Amino acid sequence: MILFGAASGLLIDQVLFFYLEDRIEASLTQEAAEFRALATRSKPGGRLLVARETFTGVLDEFLTHNIPPQNTFYLTFADGAFHKASPRALPPLLAPDSPLTRRLAGVSLPQRSEVVTADGQRYVYLSEPLNAAGRTRGGLVLAHCVSCERQFLDQCLAVIGVIFLLALALASVIVWVGTGRVLAPLQQLLRTVRAIDELDLTRRVHLHEQSNEWSELACAFNAMLGRLEGAFQTQRHFVNEVSHELRTPLTIIRGHLELIGDDPHERAETMHIVHDELGRMHRFVESLLLLDRLERHDGLHLEPLEVDALTRECFAKARGLGRRQWHLPSAASGCRVHADRQCLTQAVLNLAHNAVKFTTHQDRIAIGSSLVDGRVHLWVSDSGPGVPLEAQGRIFECFERGSCHRQTEGNGLGLAIVRSIALAHGGEVRLQSTPGHGATFTLVLPLAPQTHRQDG
Repeated sequence: MILFGAASGLLIDQVLFFYLEDRIEASLTQEAAEFRALATRSKPGGRLLVARETFTGVLDEFLTHNIPPQNTFYLTFADGAFHKASPRALPPLLAPDSPLTRRLAGVSLPQRSEVVTADGQRYVYLSEPLNAAGRTRGGLVLAHCVSCERQFLDQCLAVIGVIFLLALALASVIVWVGTGRVLAPLQQLLRTVRAIDELDLTRRVHLHEQSNEWSELACAFNAMLGRLEGAFQTQRHFVNEVSHELRTPLTIIRGHLELIGDDPHERAETMHIVHDELGRMHRFVESLLLLDRLERHDGLHLEPLEVDALTRECFAKARGLGRRQWHLPSAASGCRVHADRQCLTQAVLNLAHNAVKFTTHQDRIAIGSSLVDGRVHLWVSDSGPGVPLEAQGRIFECFERGSCHRQTEGNGLGLAIVRSIALAHGGEVRLQSTPGHGATFTLVLPLAPQTHRQDG
């Protein structure tokens, strides 16, 4: 604002000075024109009388009827000598005995000029001679002090500058206070951000103002903190579960290796246990890597798959998981999905394996597919104990194990992998279960793009 005010002041000064010069020029020209008009009207028969009383009367009449503006001076001359001046006191430059006045008394032609005094005062003057009988009998000189006008202009600009600085100071105080109040929520947000670390994500920003930009920012920030807190809790839970899953086989391996003896039969039994636990650890690590790959959608080999053939292939492989009453009630024909064959097969087999774990030889397990509302449903249902209501909302989370009347084996990643496979293919997995009446897990997948073109 200071730079803007200084630039504006310089511009205003130049513009006003231009108008000042123009106004002075116009005023002097107008006064000279009035003098010429008065002299013409004073000529009987169109000629000015030679008598001195005649042309001095013209000069006196002009001085009587014309009051000079501020900083303007009128000087009259008769027969080469100073005659009279306007009532205003004359500056030394225009005194009757000054060199400039004596020189102007003998001017015989109209002229415009300017002069600068020793002290820097600048004057502009316009001379208008009065001729009669072929010679100059007198004249009028109109002089204006430009420096006086300039001084007044500088004083006005100085007053404007002082007022501007005072207004700027007052505005700065108001803006400082107002900005402090406006930015107070941001300062509170900044303090909250600085107080948050990875060990404490429970802090939130609390603002009193409602329905403004700061409250929206605070709500968005609080929502972000909520997501981060959930992500950190999930990470901690995940690390704890992974360490727990790996600690058990490592403890078993270490215990058996510490107690191993020289008996060949005992050594063979110990090595069998070690290999079994290492295989379980390997499967667990492979499941974790698969989950990570699916969440990044990395490494999927998508291709058009016939749903009918895929359903029958999964059914044939699932029958080897255990002795159950296996059924293939339906297989959708004439439709395709754009998917990774191995991933979808693994998802169906995970669901089938999960059904085998929670059923007995007398229970029924069905695998099928159908086309519903333009989407493919690939499902596995069983007649087992079903999923408890309190577990249905979290059963697809990592390390969640279904509960029933007997203990089950597994690392709790099977259904999480199924959900990740469905999401990686742009679909979802659904559960329909009534405790005591079995459960149905359904993979809902979009049709392949070429299928839409064929239907159209």
